[in-house]
Amino acid sequence: MRRSRLRQRTVAVAAFVVATIVASAIFAQALPAKSASPSPSSSPSSEETWPVTSAGTVDVALPAPAPPRRFLSLEFNPLAAATVDRWGANIIFAPFEHHALILNPFHAYARTYNINLFDDNGNALQLPAQTFQGWGAELGYRYYTGRGGLRGLFLGPSLIADWMTARAQNGSQTSYVYYGIAADVGYQVLINDRVSLALGAGLQYAQPNKDIPKQGLTAKYYANATVLPRLLVSIGWAL
Repeated sequence: MRRSRLRQRTVAVAAFVVATIVASAIFAQALPAKSASPSPSSSPSSEETWPVTSAGTVDVALPAPAPPRRFLSLEFNPLAAATVDRWGANIIFAPFEHHALILNPFHAYARTYNINLFDDNGNALQLPAQTFQGWGAELGYRYYTGRGGLRGLFLGPSLIADWMTARAQNGSQTSYVYYGIAADVGYQVLINDRVSLALGAGLQYAQPNKDIPKQGLTAKYYANATVLPRLLVSIGWAL
């Protein structure tokens, strides 16, 4: 019994010593290394030379060079095309450092399908299929935190206008304007200072200038007054 207790105490002391040594080594590595400054009378054959002033030795650090300036970017939006049939491109112009204008012309399309309903008396009622399509544009402003044009974190508002036509299954048509506002935040990088890649998210509110019956998820993106989330993915070429 005494031997087992002695073994437990010995193991505990050994573990404590090892933990102390490891913690001391980690703490020593975390401390900034103190390098001795060479004296003004150092031999000219030394590997490092330091400028000397009346105040003593001065450490000179050169700032990193600014990245090449990019004023224009042409981009494609694959996510919007794949999810909500909004095919468009971004034209981003940055005339001043950190400030840019973005124009996004696009074509929008949505379709609903026949839906069979029944009233309280059991009578069948079929909602006809409809299509929604039209051309639109989005004009916005972005503030970029990075240097050299279209780089870094960005955020900004935009205005949306979409000239749509709704076509019912019986051939009737309704033309209207779908307009609204949006705000986005994201991050943009220029790979090899040329290939533009941007990711972001935001919210938009838009409404039609005419009364359009309530639609499903995809169609309501172009037909009903609603607040909707936005996901931004764009890839392109910077000039």
